[in-house]
Amino acid sequence: MNPSECYEPFMEVMMSKIHLSKVVIEFLNNSPDATYEDLLNHLQTAAPVKGQTASFTEDSLLRHSQWIVDQVGLFASTFTVDCRPGRTLCFDIHSGLSTR
Repeated sequence: MNPSECYEPFMEVMMSKIHLSKVVIEFLNNSPDATYEDLLNHLQTAAPVKGQTASFTEDSLLRHSQWIVDQVGLFASTFTVDCRPGRTLCFDIHSGLSTR
């Protein structure tokens, strides 16, 4: 199902944000000790979602950082405190905004 033409630009942004947060959460689950640079490398090689023409970049990560941190936090809240994935990396992502 495709969105109406008038909603298509909004849906593209939302689908991109959802896919980006999915890729980040999966990466954090598989690599809990990863660095920010590891995440960037992984994002650049992640397969783009349907309708997306390019892979993710650091700019897309920083542009949507608050959304991603919120989504990772919601995902992590389903676990016990000892099992929360990527807590340090999330703060690294969010602090990347302050350096820009």
